[in-house]
Formats: sequence, C-alpha cells, structure tokens
Amino acid sequence: MKTESVKAMLVRDFQRWLRPPSKAEAKLVEELRQSPHLTVPKLSPERLMLLGMNATHCHANCMKFVKDDTTAKHVLGWHFDPIDGGFYIPHSVVEQDSELLCLTPSRRAPGPFVFVRDPAMRLLTKRGKHVLRRNSKAFPWPARVDPERRIASVQEAKEELLGDPSLLEGATMELRE
Repeated sequence: MKTESVKAMLVRDFQRWLRPPSKAEAKLVEELRQSPHLTVPKLSPERLMLLGMNATHCHANCMKFVKDDTTAKHVLGWHFDPIDGGFYIPHSVVEQDSELLCLTPSRRAPGPFVFVRDPAMRLLTKRGKHVLRRNSKAFPWPARVDPERRIASVQEAKEELLGDPSLLEGATMELRE
C-alpha cells in the first residue's frame, strides 16, 4: 500500500473519530453498556492465516467461514476497547457449538477481547461494499464512552502521524504485512 493511500485512509478514519459527540452516540453507548459483555477468544494467528482470514475484514471473514461451515452462525455486535475511557466498534464473530469465536487477525489485540452482541444490527451488501444498519438506520460509530477524552487522544495522534512523513512510511510497511 502506498504512503498516499495510507494517508487518505488515516484522514478518513480520523474524521470518524473526531466527529462531535451526539445524543445518538450517547444513547447507543448507554444501551451497549447495559448489554452483556462477553469475552471472545481468537484462533491462533497461524490458523487464521491458513484459513485465509484478513485483518480489518471481520464481516467478510465471518461470511466466508459460515459459507464453508454451515454449522456456524455469523454474529454481529461490538468490539469493546477500554482505551481512552472506552469505545465500541462494529465487529463480526462466528458462533459454533454455542461458542463465540473471532476470525479476524489483529496485531493490536491478538488474544481474547470483550464483545457485545447486537441483534438490532444488520449487514447489507450494496455495490460490493458492506453497509451496517441498526434498527434499519445508519448509526454513529465508533461509539465512544468518553468522546472528549478520545477526541483529545486521536487529535494528538493525528498531529504526530500526519506531521512526520517517516511515521506514515512505517504505517505503510505495517499494513503490507
């Protein structure tokens, strides 16, 4: 991946993280906080590689797995990360033999993590792209528990990363792996 495309991807992601807090986000966070938080294991990186699973493609990974294994079920929900006061990111896992399992490789979170099921979430495919809806509507994500704290942290990271071209090249190299 070229440095310019990494920069464009980071700018898009920063915009998502830096959006102003909203009542809709606060309502969603409160709803998610009231839901059961489950610990979900991951397959080993070696097994995930053998299965052809890709980092940052959780929905596609799960769709592929359930297509190949009809005993498995695709489960939509939220990955909870406690950093900067906590936030929720849409995530897909599979359920097999009544156990949840994550199929998405991650250097940042290679082991078990906290997951919240969301029966109101739906995954649609429009023009080859995955589109998430919750109660048939678009929704704010990530859902930040402490938006101001997360915004400050992301703003600092943005200034550091976009201000130093060598850091962008490092990010490019990591994405190639």
